[in-house]
Amino acid sequence: MKKYVFRNKCPVISFSGIFFLSLFAKRSVPSGNPSEVVVICTGGTFRRPAYEATEEFTTAMLQFDALFMEYKRRFTLFADSYIHDMQLAEDIVTDAFMAYWEAFRQSPPAEINAPAYILTIVKNKCINELEHRKVHEKFVASSQTDAQWELRMQLASLRACDPEEIFTAEMEELVRRSLRKLPPKAQKVFTMSRLEGRSHREIAVELGLSVKSVEYYMNIALRTLRADLAGYVAALIFYLGR
Repeated sequence: MKKYVFRNKCPVISFSGIFFLSLFAKRSVPSGNPSEVVVICTGGTFRRPAYEATEEFTTAMLQFDALFMEYKRRFTLFADSYIHDMQLAEDIVTDAFMAYWEAFRQSPPAEINAPAYILTIVKNKCINELEHRKVHEKFVASSQTDAQWELRMQLASLRACDPEEIFTAEMEELVRRSLRKLPPKAQKVFTMSRLEGRSHREIAVELGLSVKSVEYYMNIALRTLRADLAGYVAALIFYLGR
């Protein structure tokens, strides 16, 4: 059966976001072994199988691409909120998605919570980065006190975060209860903006409002939700940070 090697385009699909263009961003080259290729990407160089263009594999890629497109930005915001380095946060999230894909691309267990699994990898990588900084800061006397305190607080907060909680029905219900407190217009504007990904201008046109009015209703919604979700830092990032 014919084998395929991923280079700048994936031969088994034609959709355009696309996971392998955005995630395995560089290129793949033959390794000398017909059953594997060497992938050169932002996260490093590693070996992986050369995949067959099967219907099951194409379906898995489409599902994975949808997961990547839905959560990449929110996972990146989560990482950046702790490490304060957007480029590094993007690299961490990319590596986490790659690790998930390599672990579950052939037969993902039906019961796995994929977003929580990936976020756990992101969390652990952020902890490793902060631990590395903490060691470094011990040798920088001028910034030791403030920086060490901030790092300790970030590490404590990150370790206390449970990715499984973010995707529970209870958390979703908490957000829904907060939304029900809002005036109808504020509910509608928030839903269209954060849950449907619409721009303020698009919302204004559809609802017959000015852009300033849309911004006003968004501010009402955000103030209410931030107050209600004050104890759920990760949830705030996911539900309010898109």
